[in-house]
Amino acid sequence: MNGKVIYDTGPIVALSMIDRIDILRDLFELVAVPEEVHKEILEGGTTNAGLANYRTVKWIKVVALNNPVDPLLRTSLDAGEAAVIGLGRELDVNLVLVDEHKARKIARTIYGLHVIGSAI
Repeated sequence: MNGKVIYDTGPIVALSMIDRIDILRDLFELVAVPEEVHKEILEGGTTNAGLANYRTVKWIKVVALNNPVDPLLRTSLDAGEAAVIGLGRELDVNLVLVDEHKARKIARTIYGLHVIGSAI
């Protein structure tokens, strides 16, 4: 599959934990995380599950938002989820991956993004 995908912390950590983060490179031409998500992952500490795998990957782009996060997102979601949705809108991506149900619903219904998560 060609296209662009933006990831939140949960899906990246989940794929890292099962040592399958590489599947993203096979599926998408651009795999990106907002700076906020990158910081969340790294702040998980050295014992954070999947951190070692994430640190070895050089093809995931860490991208800064060009515009401020929508106030609706800032007040309704955590910083990482809000940044994923904001960056998804800026880059006109094919897919955003977010685990939190509320964030998926907002991304889909309010912003019209295609959304899936790694959790139920």
